[in-house]
Amino acid sequence: MTNSRAGSSSGIIRRGPARARLLRWSAVVSLVVIGTTSCDRSESASNDTAEQPDAVEANRTSESARVDASAGSSTSQPLATEDDVPSSSESDGDTASRSTPYSPESQPIYRLLAERLGYTSGEVRAAADRERAAIFHACLADAGYDYPTDAVLAIVALPSPATTPVDRALASIRAAEAAQGVSPVPEQALGACLPAVDGVNPFNALQQLVDEAVISVSDRVRASATYIEAQEDYQACVAGGAPPTPDPVRDDIVQKVAEVEQRYGARQLNGSAAISELQALSTAASTIDWTVEPGCDSALMQVERSLVSEAQQEFLEENPGFIEGIADQYRPVIDGIMESS
Repeated sequence: MTNSRAGSSSGIIRRGPARARLLRWSAVVSLVVIGTTSCDRSESASNDTAEQPDAVEANRTSESARVDASAGSSTSQPLATEDDVPSSSESDGDTASRSTPYSPESQPIYRLLAERLGYTSGEVRAAADRERAAIFHACLADAGYDYPTDAVLAIVALPSPATTPVDRALASIRAAEAAQGVSPVPEQALGACLPAVDGVNPFNALQQLVDEAVISVSDRVRASATYIEAQEDYQACVAGGAPPTPDPVRDDIVQKVAEVEQRYGARQLNGSAAISELQALSTAASTIDWTVEPGCDSALMQVERSLVSEAQQEFLEENPGFIEGIADQYRPVIDGIMESS
């Protein structure tokens, strides 16, 4: 595997078992696999056209290794999302059709679990990332490699699907800058150390704990007449072949990110200048829902998310004490991680 972002978030219900897997996952928390959407494909395509410096190429290889390792240890990470997804939206004529940022924190099970634990998913993920980086760094050091912490973090950080293409480009360039002047770590050494961090992923345990709710919510959503109608509308939309309504802001951000990466890769920009240009795009990027593609996918996803929220609330009303029970079992998994951070 070279890229875990190969599919569309909405492709799961439409494509039989794969679609069902995503709905089951999204039913509990956040449609996290939707970090694998159009923005990732656009970003990947733009990266492929640029001649990156050695440090970036080394980091890209490391990123592939990280994705493979993460996919191997967890096929789903329900709460591994950005903690603070801006809720702002724009209503000017050019952006009226744009899907606004989606926060899984708004879903009942997700929100109540975070409240019960006292930690947001973003805080848990950040703490897990720090522990994973420390373990990986120590493993490399034992093998004789003193690799920069920022570069190590880029390798082992848990996927965070709510990030924007700007965030991903910033992380990549910062990691590359951190690795400047440092001898690349052989892939064999990276591969040997990756298993050491596999056990530090609290979302694997959480996925097992919430499986009962996932199945129940998924079944309710898929049986809903509203969902069935939305799916039919989606099929008609796709069959019609109409291109999605253009989103000038979204397209402009993707293009500008690609340009910065290309210029940085061609050494026309130094790291500081590239980071500065990307940061200037962050505010605009944060107003867009990058977790779903514009067009047919967006309409179906909006229906799904609404139905998921309703089904979760119904499940919780029928199963009093569910959140408390999950929190009590999950807390021992994350307490050590949070305390060590």
